[in-house]
Amino acid sequence: AFGAATLSSRRSRASGAVPATALKACFEADASFSTFAPAGFCFAGGATSGPNSATMASSVSRHMLMPKNIKWKKPHKPQVKPYGYCNKWKYRGEAWKGNKPHFGKYALQIMEEAWVKSRNIEAMRRLCVSTMERKGRLWIRVFPHHAITKRTAESRMGAGKGSIEEWVCAVRPGFILFEIDAVEEKVARLAFLKCQKFMPFKTRFIIKADGPSMFELGLAGISGKKATNIPLEYQKGQKDSEKKVTKAAPKKKPK
Repeated sequence: AFGAATLSSRRSRASGAVPATALKACFEADASFSTFAPAGFCFAGGATSGPNSATMASSVSRHMLMPKNIKWKKPHKPQVKPYGYCNKWKYRGEAWKGNKPHFGKYALQIMEEAWVKSRNIEAMRRLCVSTMERKGRLWIRVFPHHAITKRTAESRMGAGKGSIEEWVCAVRPGFILFEIDAVEEKVARLAFLKCQKFMPFKTRFIIKADGPSMFELGLAGISGKKATNIPLEYQKGQKDSEKKVTKAAPKKKPK
């Protein structure tokens, strides 16, 4: 096929016509072949599949979380550090916000200071999704917006600040990492139990007990809109202006 394509290209050059490439002619010479082996093909190291070939299976890579825009090219490390990270470790206190379940009924709460890495978040998300069998709702309350730099091995002093190695989220004790709703309690416990086994920090399973969650109210995922499917047991008293009051028509005075 390649010889015929080369011969046809030479004849087309002699006649003055626009020649086609040899590789394209090889693919169009015999459409019965679906794939081309790299070793048997004349162009070793080139394309191994033609237009009619089956698409080869490619491995799906993990897409880790990271911020789109950053203010500093090489930012400083966060103040909150894991216990034992350095000799000047200092306890910064518990989390004063984001420490209660808000969107879902079941939540995974961290119990110590830690740096939650982007690969930890992705691993926990995959464990929860596979355990719930793609049912229910999952909310990720943590995002890795802190950059951690690292110097190369055996680098001399005075070489400057290292490049960004990974993205983490510095969390304090009591912060909510994940929330789950629309599934049974045993399914949520099993999903978070799998996460606790593989994570390098201590966590616990908690249940929202201070009222209904946003999912139960029908407000989860709704921004700037009014909920229309709020259950009756969770509806609050309407305002006086919204109440429908039927007033009797005034009697007409006799002339």
